[in-house]
Order: sequence, then C-alpha cells, then structure tokens
Amino acid sequence: MPRETVTPIRALVIRPDESWEVIEVLPELDAMIAVVGGYLERVTCRMAAFYLDEDGKTKAQPPNAAATVFARYCGLGLAPDDIMVGTVMVLGSAVSGVGDETPVTDETLDLWTRFANDLAATRAERQP
Repeated sequence: MPRETVTPIRALVIRPDESWEVIEVLPELDAMIAVVGGYLERVTCRMAAFYLDEDGKTKAQPPNAAATVFARYCGLGLAPDDIMVGTVMVLGSAVSGVGDETPVTDETLDLWTRFANDLAATRAERQP
C-alpha cells in the first residue's frame, strides 16, 4: 500500500533572540522536532498551538520572552513565573495530536506581526 502524501503546512517560528519567520513544515514528528530542536511539548489555547522542546529548560536553552508574552496574549494560561525557552513553533489550535496539525492562522500571524512591530518600536525607543 503506497504511503499517503503529506503536505507541508505554514508555521510561525519565534527564536529566543526575537527573530522570527514563517516557514512551511511537514506535519510529521521528525520535521517538527528539527524545527524546535528536541522532543515536542505542545501547549494550546483558543488561537494557536505552541510547540517547544520539552527538555529545553533542562538543556538550559535561552529564554524566549517574545514567545512567552505572545502566548499569554493569545490566552495561554502559563503560570506567572513560567517562561518558554528555545525556539518556539506556532501552528493552528485545532489539533488532537501529532499528525493532525493545522497551519497557523492568518489571524494569529496578523496578531504576531503587530506584536513584533510594537516590540521592535519599543526597543528602538529605548536605544540611546
């Protein structure tokens, strides 16, 4: 029986240095692990699913403040002292498990773009 063709989906990738990009990723375990750099941890809210390395804190990956604040803004209920670390990949929220991922939505990308622009403007205002 031939293997079913897997179609890449759109993902937002946010790095700890606040750089980001929109990529196409295969919704398969190995491809997603390659993006975040380790075994997947998925946390979801109404708007999006955030994927990160589940061992990122143990590996002492750098804090990802931009992804953490954005996740909270999207409605993710993180503990007040919790922070995401390492590279974070954002997809759509309508998922039931690995293999059922949906592309990041236009709504989430628009919100991120406004957020990232505001963050960059705030940083620029603070420069001497």
